Amino acid sequence: MSSSLINTSSIPFLHKAKLSIIDEFNDIKKPYPSAAKFSNPIVFCSLYRSLPTTFSKCSVRHLVSSVGHNIVDWDCDHDEEEKEEEEEEPKKSYNKVPRKSYNKAHITPFVEAIVKVICVKVDPNYTFPWKMEQEEGCWSGFIVSGRKILTSAGAVDLPKEVKVKKSTCNVWYTATVLSVALDTDLAILTVNDDEFWQGVKPVEFGDMPAPREKITVTGYPHGADYVSVIKGRVSGVGMTRYVISGANLPVFVVKVAWNLGKVGGPVFNGRGKCVGMILQHLYNNVDVVPAESIKHFVQDYDKNGAYTGLPFLGIKWQKMESSSFRVFMKMEHDQQGVLITEVMPNYPEFEILKPYDVILSIDGISINNDGTVPFQQGRRIEFSYLITQKYKGDKIVIRVLRDSKIHEFVTQLPTRKQFVPANITGMPPQYYVIGGFVFTTLSFPYLQVVVSNSLR
Repeated sequence: MSSSLINTSSIPFLHKAKLSIIDEFNDIKKPYPSAAKFSNPIVFCSLYRSLPTTFSKCSVRHLVSSVGHNIVDWDCDHDEEEKEEEEEEPKKSYNKVPRKSYNKAHITPFVEAIVKVICVKVDPNYTFPWKMEQEEGCWSGFIVSGRKILTSAGAVDLPKEVKVKKSTCNVWYTATVLSVALDTDLAILTVNDDEFWQGVKPVEFGDMPAPREKITVTGYPHGADYVSVIKGRVSGVGMTRYVISGANLPVFVVKVAWNLGKVGGPVFNGRGKCVGMILQHLYNNVDVVPAESIKHFVQDYDKNGAYTGLPFLGIKWQKMESSSFRVFMKMEHDQQGVLITEVMPNYPEFEILKPYDVILSIDGISINNDGTVPFQQGRRIEFSYLITQKYKGDKIVIRVLRDSKIHEFVTQLPTRKQFVPANITGMPPQYYVIGGFVFTTLSFPYLQVVVSNSLR
């Protein structure tokens, strides 16, 4: 692309810039900073913050910073249905602003709040815990109010030394990991140096988007120094199992092109509000942590000074959609609920609930026979969503049907108690050598490695 296409009058900082156009889909990888420059080479993390930019009259696909790096890549919209809608819509002479320019105007003010995270850290070896390998990778993140940076928990797990850097200077800032929540795959970072926060506008949160709603996915592609912006639509909203923890938590799904570096990047709605953070993917179906889960995590940290964990209702249940089954359980025709099949002994519910109880409601919210409760805009979601909105120690009122009689119980919600932990955070796996035998902590990551090796 020729540099003559750039209107430098609309982008003042390009007057003396060395233009550098980088394609997101090239296989060329930019070198990461060497970990040897730091006193502790085990883990190092850097954040790149882009410059504030304007897009009013720019005619290039990539915007370029004053140091020769791309800032934003506005990718084309591959939503065929949207194109059909645009073709069917009659042209209006008074509407002189293109629709895509209107969407860009909402996202532009928050581009500078999107950061790049590059980490060099220890990769734990669960089968041979005495072997420590070093790995490096890139993630995305974004700045929120309170001098906080949100990113993926997997990006900063096992931190030894964290360094942050802006793309406009060579000064390395010392960053601190304030909190890590592996069950929700969220982490909070901060920078103590005031210079890092100068001119930064934090993102603002919005509500959970509805299915088919238009959204914008942002983040730094792997190996790139610019923010990729891709438009898409929400294909579904519900509960799903998080890969990092195995917990069943709320997400919404977006179908867009996938890139590992975008994990931790913010997702915006059409009004420029952040509605979530990129979590995980299955092919091109990307799961997004909703903004309400992010706010829950941040508020928990602000209230308690640390992340206390998500509460958990210690039961197993099944749906009661069969009318014959409801008759067998002696339910009235106007009664709905779910059947308790097991009560876990290490939870407070073990003292008040019993197998074959039918849960009718939680905190006065009725549960349908399919296990769902009312949700936003007339939709429904699995009733476990109600528990994810609580905090550790909160009390809930459970209304159950037992032997044709209705009972109400009050229980206090604890965090999830696992005999086999889903993750071991904050330190490499511990091990002991006794008489030639090696003993290590039993965990799900260890079991996953053992099962994977046995299938080879």
